Amino acid sequence: MGMPRKGSRVIDVDGQKFRWMLDSSKPRYRWDEPQPARTGGTLTVQEDAESPGHVIQHWLSWLVGTSVTPEVVREIIRRDLLHGWKPASRKAPIHSKVPDGSEIDVENIETKLSVIRDVHDS
Repeated sequence: MGMPRKGSRVIDVDGQKFRWMLDSSKPRYRWDEPQPARTGGTLTVQEDAESPGHVIQHWLSWLVGTSVTPEVVREIIRRDLLHGWKPASRKAPIHSKVPDGSEIDVENIETKLSVIRDVHDS
């Protein structure tokens, strides 16, 4: 079964097309925490094909006021492919193929754009 087109976006990752959507939750505010509030959501990714395989899902976490950009999603998909995700597979859905199986902190994903910015600024 394919991912719905409504509410999802297409992204090109190294010549291969994928469809992704982010289901965000409300920010988690805690009166007793000194650090800024965080929010999160479930990222769902599937190959954008006539007969797509299974989806992969991750729980993402980020600071309130930042956003999950297509470049961040692109790096997450690259990481999944590197760790053995086969988008055309007909097996059951896979949840979180991150090496340690935990949530992904968006601020810790180093994208090509952030590397270019760091080199340019130095």
